[in-house]
Amino acid sequence: MKKLGTYAMVTLLSLGIGTLPAAGVELNYGFVQDAVTTLRTTTNTTQVTARQGVGMPERATHTVVAQTTQRVQAVSPEGNGTVETRFDSINAQAQVGGQSYSWDSTSGNAPVYFFAPLAGLLDQPVTAVLTPKGQVLQISGLKNLQDAVLARTQLDMDMGYDVDQVASDVIQAAIAHLPDGDLAVNATWTNQATLPDPFSGGLNLNASYTYTGQETIQNYDCAKVNFSLTVRSIPRMLPNLVKVGGFATDVQVEMEASGNGNFWIAINEGIIVKYSCNMSVNATQTSVIEAMAGEKRVERYSTNTTIAETSDLVSYTTN
Repeated sequence: MKKLGTYAMVTLLSLGIGTLPAAGVELNYGFVQDAVTTLRTTTNTTQVTARQGVGMPERATHTVVAQTTQRVQAVSPEGNGTVETRFDSINAQAQVGGQSYSWDSTSGNAPVYFFAPLAGLLDQPVTAVLTPKGQVLQISGLKNLQDAVLARTQLDMDMGYDVDQVASDVIQAAIAHLPDGDLAVNATWTNQATLPDPFSGGLNLNASYTYTGQETIQNYDCAKVNFSLTVRSIPRMLPNLVKVGGFATDVQVEMEASGNGNFWIAINEGIIVKYSCNMSVNATQTSVIEAMAGEKRVERYSTNTTIAETSDLVSYTTN
């Protein structure tokens, strides 16, 4: 059977929420009607996977460059923004089993099978309503995006959850929230949370943050924040998660991740100008596979993944 990806569940957990003492500069997201922000994100991944008792470990490297556009569709009197995000283009490179593969979404060529899920990301808008502090009031479109991705895989997966609600809960707790009040240079804060996760019993997040001062990035006056985090899953066996050839498979994933990085937010405009993060993810997947005549077999995989991700502002326009 195919191995489930493990780093996807932690790529959203890179920023945090907290409360800081007053003094210095206050940070807010700025929403301007019809403003368009374009970002280019490069993700380099090295993954080593071993199946217990079978063969040698497999090593794969991937580089994915994705360009996304965020458009502010509406701004409420309270300053909340309705923001639509789309993937515009994806370029992917891979080294797997001694072979090189590549795919560029702008070429018009069909991707090889392990790039196929990436094609599902294109032209699938996700819309979120956010406060100036990053609180998620509403999110929609992720179910359609998930279905588009799964439709391009060779797996029949019974997800059994409301992806929009799960994502809303995760973002609410752990991503891109800005603290109330002014920030003094070298102010620190921490965040501890248990996040919902459809592939486990939840994710325990511990994060710490430091506001290090102001820097000029691409002519924007930015506040720089350093962060470090650890994420640990709560094991839970998921019955009948995957069906291969009509046979059901129960899956349990145990995951530990740690990382550190920085993000820069433009103080006046309220947009993310730059972001960088390095992550290490160790995961174990146990699969109980239904076989002929009601028999079952157990397969165990261990995966060690390193991720280096950077995101840079390409353009920001307002009418």
